Amino acid sequence: MTIIAEDWKRPLKIAGVCAAVLAVGIGLWLLERYLRTSRLAGMGPLVMEEVPTWVDQSRPLQEKIIAAAGGAYLPLQEDVAQALAANLWGVVWLDNIHVSVTPSDVRIRATWRRPVVLLEMGTVRFYVDQDLVVLDYVDLPHLGIKRVTGVQWPQVPLPGEVLDGNDLKEAIDILALLECMDIRTTPGRPLLAEIDSIDVSNFQGRRSPNGPHVVLFARDGTHVIWGAEIGTWGKHLEARDEEKLARLYSYYKECGTLMGLVKYIDLRSPQYEVPSPIDLYPSTGR
Repeated sequence: MTIIAEDWKRPLKIAGVCAAVLAVGIGLWLLERYLRTSRLAGMGPLVMEEVPTWVDQSRPLQEKIIAAAGGAYLPLQEDVAQALAANLWGVVWLDNIHVSVTPSDVRIRATWRRPVVLLEMGTVRFYVDQDLVVLDYVDLPHLGIKRVTGVQWPQVPLPGEVLDGNDLKEAIDILALLECMDIRTTPGRPLLAEIDSIDVSNFQGRRSPNGPHVVLFARDGTHVIWGAEIGTWGKHLEARDEEKLARLYSYYKECGTLMGLVKYIDLRSPQYEVPSPIDLYPSTGR
C-alpha cells in the first residue's frame, strides 16, 4: 500500500514543480514586457520620409543619420523637433530639413545630397555633389562613383565646404555628358561602368601646353583622351564635343568594351571637319 501511495503522490509533486516553473516563466515574461513598455512609454520610432533608393541601399549612411538624431527611438515631445533639426543641421548629407512629431513617431523629411565624384588627398577621401559641396566619406559601392585626380587645392576641404575649382567642375560636367549618353544609347550596358577615374591635372594646359587637358581612365588603365575642356575644342583645333562623344560610343558599341584592346583612345582629331583659323573668331560683319 505504501508503494502505491508514493507512486500516486509522485506525479502530483512533478506537476507542482512544473506549475511553479511555468508561473516563474510567465512572471519573467510579464516583467520583461512591462519594462520594455515602460522604456518606450512616450517614445516613438524615427521615420525618414521620401528617402531616395540609393540611400535605402546604404545602411552606413542611414546609421549616420540615426546616430546624429540620437537614436532610432525618440521622445514624442514638441521640443524634440527643434532639437533634432539642430542636430541634423550638422549632417552635410541633408539639406532643407523638416522635422515633425506625431502622436506615434518622429518624422524627418529632407533633400539628400547625392555624391557625384570621389576625391583623395593623402589618406583622406571625400565626395563632392553636383553643387560642389564636400561630403564626408561613407562606403557607397553600389553607386559606382568615379574618382577625380589632379585637382589642385592647398589643403583638404572640410565637410560642407563649397568648392570653387574649375578643374573639378570640368570633370563633373564631362562625366554628366557620359551619363546622359549612357541613358540615351546604352542603358543596359553603360559605358561609365568601365570608367574608373578622370584626370584633370593638365587642366587648361597648366602642366603641358601640348598635352591633353582631360583624360579618362578605364578600369584596366586604358587611356580615353578627351582633350580640351568642353566648349573650347575650336581654340585647340580639336573635334567638336559632340563628335568626341559620338566617336567614343561608336567604338564602345563596335568593340563591346573600352578595355583590353588598345592603350589609347584619342578623341581629339577632327574626323569630319577640320576647324580653320577663321572659325576661331566671330564675324565682325565687315
